[in-house]
Amino acid sequence: MFFLFPLQRSALLWHKNFRGRFYCFLANYILLFYNFSLLRSYIINNEKGEMRKMETLRIGSAGPLVQLLQLALMRAGFDPGAPDGIFGAKLSSALQLFQSASRLYPDAVAGSETHAALCPYYTGYKTHTIGRGDSLYRIAMTHGTTVRAIEAANPGMNPLNLTHGAALVVPLPFPVVPVNIDFSSVLISFCCRGIAARYPFVARSELGRSVMGRPLYTPRITRTNG
Repeated sequence: MFFLFPLQRSALLWHKNFRGRFYCFLANYILLFYNFSLLRSYIINNEKGEMRKMETLRIGSAGPLVQLLQLALMRAGFDPGAPDGIFGAKLSSALQLFQSASRLYPDAVAGSETHAALCPYYTGYKTHTIGRGDSLYRIAMTHGTTVRAIEAANPGMNPLNLTHGAALVVPLPFPVVPVNIDFSSVLISFCCRGIAARYPFVARSELGRSVMGRPLYTPRITRTNG
């Protein structure tokens, strides 16, 4: 990023004319894109680490994390039954179907790999690597979302010149914050992460720790969108 500073200094020397204004615009655009790319890389690289911290769930498990698992499977299109927080036979069958569809071993145990595969349905977004011939419309149709939602989650992106191999955040077509399950520190963390991914001017901040020693998060506005 150090190559940007000479460009900015040159722009300041020429700020009174068109060339200077153009250089200022170009330098600020590159800085915005660079910082945005760093943020997206951070999100992608930390997903698997957080999933490894998730509790392993299996037949006989119960509680808010089982409700969260049931919610994620419902969002993914697999019917686990009512989100009652009880890991029973119907949830087990739905989980096996999801694991098979995700090319995971269908053991009906939600371990780190299964949680990682379910991460988009915990947080409400996926990361899409732009391929040759991709357009925002095509990406939106693939994931069942809208072009407007993708544009809002990826500021600084040029929709007419998508970069092959770059990662886009793709919001999924359901609300990030659920209303039909009990809240837990894990669910709040996923909600904050999902909101921050959909709206990049919002960040996830840690307030402190719960009595169980788990981090407590809240969304925080980092800048206005105007």
